[in-house]
Amino acid sequence: MSTRKRQYVTAADAAKLLGKSDRTIRRWIDDGKIKARHAAHNRYEIALDDLEALVEQQEGKEYINPVERLRTLEHEVTTLKAEVETLKETVRKLQAEGEGCGTL
Repeated sequence: MSTRKRQYVTAADAAKLLGKSDRTIRRWIDDGKIKARHAAHNRYEIALDDLEALVEQQEGKEYINPVERLRTLEHEVTTLKAEVETLKETVRKLQAEGEGCGTL
């Protein structure tokens, strides 16, 4: 028996992973097309393996592995954070150079 802990995403995150609207995901939850747990007021969580099962059921549509998509998005976020820090440092240097320049 596997002791792997299930990973969950919010309905909004599931929508992003699947390229659907949040409203579509919530409708699928209401229709029973997707299993979800009610995590908080107006907040649902969906198991990633349930998303994979849903995608596999959709015939003729491009398969997007939610786990791989999540990893890709996490990597993109990390990369963007590093770029933001680089830009902040560049701005600080430019500001310091500007302060060193006197006006005539």
